[in-house]
Amino acid sequence: MGKLPKRHVIVGGGTAGHNAIVTIRHEERGREASEITLVSAERPYSRMVLPYYLGRTIAESHVFTATPGRLAQLGVKAHLGRRAVGLDPPARGGSLLRREPRFSRQSCRNPQLNHPPAAQKGEKPSQKAPI
Repeated sequence: MGKLPKRHVIVGGGTAGHNAIVTIRHEERGREASEITLVSAERPYSRMVLPYYLGRTIAESHVFTATPGRLAQLGVKAHLGRRAVGLDPPARGGSLLRREPRFSRQSCRNPQLNHPPAAQKGEKPSQKAPI
């Protein structure tokens, strides 16, 4: 792989986001590490195992793919519980929601119990800030 950018913003903590982080770090071996920022409304988890968790055949700890400790070990600046609502690559900035969405086992089974989008609740995104 050629020269990598010095700064990466990964939006979403699912499997693809986690794989992007690990791949970047793998490709940087022996070079100066770049800055990686993860923005994810939820803790990084594997959607593939949700049926097993909801069916109570695995523990919650098996659902999450990256703990805060693992993200720190990978040198990732994490904005967990924050939703990206806009990115502005030329300005190297973006907008994040201020509130943390809350999900429960019950809301996963019934999507109507999830929080409505911020616009419906009257919340506004934070000011544009570098992320």
